[in-house]
Amino acid sequence: FLGSVREELDVSSKLCELAICLVAIINRADYEYMHHLPILIAAGASDLQVAALPSLINSGADVSMFNERERAVIALTREMSINVAPTEETFAEVKKALPDPQHVIEIVGVISTYNMVSRFLVTLGVEPE
Repeated sequence: FLGSVREELDVSSKLCELAICLVAIINRADYEYMHHLPILIAAGASDLQVAALPSLINSGADVSMFNERERAVIALTREMSINVAPTEETFAEVKKALPDPQHVIEIVGVISTYNMVSRFLVTLGVEPE
């Protein structure tokens, strides 16, 4: 099931892994973060982007090293993970940055799924090996 959520989507793997890593940081799911960070790096995240990840939990974080699509996904991930639903403004930005409705649905699905996964891991105390 989780393999399909990540591997059978049209939206870019970098956007998916960026969302997954940010969900993991927000929810303090170290196991999830440690497993997905190498995938994010392999998908093309720069050293500067990786270094910025922990700060992205804050809405005022410097996101200048990310492109428009990535910034929209960061805002969506933060708002969905902390507030459950994004603001209308953020969702409008996501739809502008990801004009294909399928990509919007897919990234919302990834964020939702990995919020569930992170809560499962944290509740059961699953730690990185």
